[in-house]
Amino acid sequence: MKKSRRNFGPRKSVVDVEIWFAQKTELSWFLRSNAKIQRFLIYRKAALSEADFFNKIGQKPTLEFFTLTLRSDFESMKAVQWTVFIDMLGFKKLNSSVTTDDQAQDLIKFMTSNRDELVQLEARVEQGYKKDTVFNFYEWYEVKSAFISDSIVVTFKPKDVAREKNADKVLMHSANALMIIAMRLGALMHKCLVEKEITFRGGISTEYCDISENFAVGAGLSSAAEAEGRATHARLALAEDVVRNAKLVKQIRALFKLMYGDSEFLVKEAGVTYVNTLDLMLAAADMRSPSVARAISTQAGRHAVIGAREQIEVFLEAQRALVIKSIRKMYAAYRKDYADADRRKSYRRVLQKYFWLRRYHNAAAKKRQFQAFKI
Repeated sequence: MKKSRRNFGPRKSVVDVEIWFAQKTELSWFLRSNAKIQRFLIYRKAALSEADFFNKIGQKPTLEFFTLTLRSDFESMKAVQWTVFIDMLGFKKLNSSVTTDDQAQDLIKFMTSNRDELVQLEARVEQGYKKDTVFNFYEWYEVKSAFISDSIVVTFKPKDVAREKNADKVLMHSANALMIIAMRLGALMHKCLVEKEITFRGGISTEYCDISENFAVGAGLSSAAEAEGRATHARLALAEDVVRNAKLVKQIRALFKLMYGDSEFLVKEAGVTYVNTLDLMLAAADMRSPSVARAISTQAGRHAVIGAREQIEVFLEAQRALVIKSIRKMYAAYRKDYADADRRKSYRRVLQKYFWLRRYHNAAAKKRQFQAFKI
């Protein structure tokens, strides 16, 4: 008997793509290109005038020139810290339905498996990064996470990397980390949506945070939680401390464009900047993405892309089913209680959220050639 498309066993495809994302030669090429750009900008910074700038190109830099340009490189070699606060939408309904010991154990098992998902993902990915000569993520970051009631807190805490003196590379690794954490949350989002019909809304900060067991403290936690409060619908919002870092935001956009083409990873709406997590997930299996096009030239890359596409299809189908069911249920309740102005208003607010999710889902599916999963 042919197995169902839903039975893929342990979810490896997203992890495979994540490892491949940092390992493959296009990132090495980007680092080399970054070094050339840095040398170009160094000449430009040191030039006394436009004519002097062009005259200096190709010349051997002076000792004074090196002293001026290297001083800033030694100021700080720590990458940016990322802290994410996630609100699990739909958990309240699950929690309210628990009235027996068996139901309680089932929900506790679900939440524990969510924690294990992050831990196991980190353990698997760490082995891949240790083999990478370009960017060993675990040399740069310590990952800590906690589940607090219906919320998830994840912080990527930077380590000192004494051997790295190139500030542009450090900034690039910081941008890379945001994309990796978005991939990880995408994998967890997939699990929660398929198993319990839960979606996410969250905030992301670059302020300090530390986590010990289930205790999370620091300005980064507060900043990320405030950003989550400004988010509308099921999205990840950037805190103001992230948005104010113009160099970092520029690097994030450049890295995403390099990997996935002319698209928007960061989207600004009504004064709030969001991480376009769904587009990132779908881009990992879009054959038009530059990194995907390069990956399919190898057998390992083809397997990773195929696995990613299968996983995305499961996620899109689950999200489509959730939206259709929720709209039908809310609309039936809206019609039934139409005479009650308060209930009518409440149902309308909920319907508007699912109408937005339908538009967001359809736009991403169309853009990334998953039209069969449109709602």
